[in-house]
Amino acid sequence: DAALEAYEADLAIIRRLCESDPANADWQCNLSVSWSCIGGIREAQGKLDAALEAYEANLAIARRLCESDPANADWTNDLAWSCHRTASVLAKLGREDEARHMRTQALGLLRGMRDAGQHLDEDNLSLLKKLGEQEEEPGGQTEE
Repeated sequence: DAALEAYEADLAIIRRLCESDPANADWQCNLSVSWSCIGGIREAQGKLDAALEAYEANLAIARRLCESDPANADWTNDLAWSCHRTASVLAKLGREDEARHMRTQALGLLRGMRDAGQHLDEDNLSLLKKLGEQEEEPGGQTEE
């Protein structure tokens, strides 16, 4: 609970900064990360609806950042992971069609990075492999 409180306090500060300068992409990125961390804690606590809410906030910001600069590999990477985390919770909530859609988006982003010659670290390569395998399974369903 202490970690969640710390992230929520951080979120409040970052939100105020973003409101004061909405065009500041670094602050927007920090806001996205804060939402992701809160989602992770809520997911670990089994509070899946709350986790999904946080991940969807993370996803919306990551999507806006990526759309504002499609060549930014860091933001593309963040968006891919945002899609993956959202898919994980959607699947746990039994919303498999939505989860599959999010996994497909994540896979497409990572493949796009790979095909453009952008660096994929070990975690990205592992996720790319996992998502590709899920895509090949009947129904594309797997648990985290």
